[in-house]
Amino acid sequence: MPYKILLIDDDPLVRQSVRLLLQKQGYLVCVVTSVAEAIIAIDIDDYDLILSDIRMPDVDGVTGAETITNIIKKRWAREIPIVFITGYSGVGKELSAQNIGETISKPFDVNQLLVTIRDYL
Repeated sequence: MPYKILLIDDDPLVRQSVRLLLQKQGYLVCVVTSVAEAIIAIDIDDYDLILSDIRMPDVDGVTGAETITNIIKKRWAREIPIVFITGYSGVGKELSAQNIGETISKPFDVNQLLVTIRDYL
């Protein structure tokens, strides 16, 4: 059974390119544009990994990941790996992200992203 990845990003170009890349690798990908949509998605289905942008308009990816992680622990009784992708590095929320999951900087190397995802799955 293919792994399911939840992709959270507000940038349409990133969503489309990452979704296509992951689908070509055989992953099932659910794409959402915000943390609010991600919370709905995890209430409906179980995922093997979350791939999230950090800087988004409403709720940032780090705060969202903390909320999502707590929901998953309660609903599915397990932890889920989180990989953050960000255009910023080394400041504020990006440093907090490193305590929660892996952080990859944009523009990211496609091979690095795929290896990171495989390592967690």
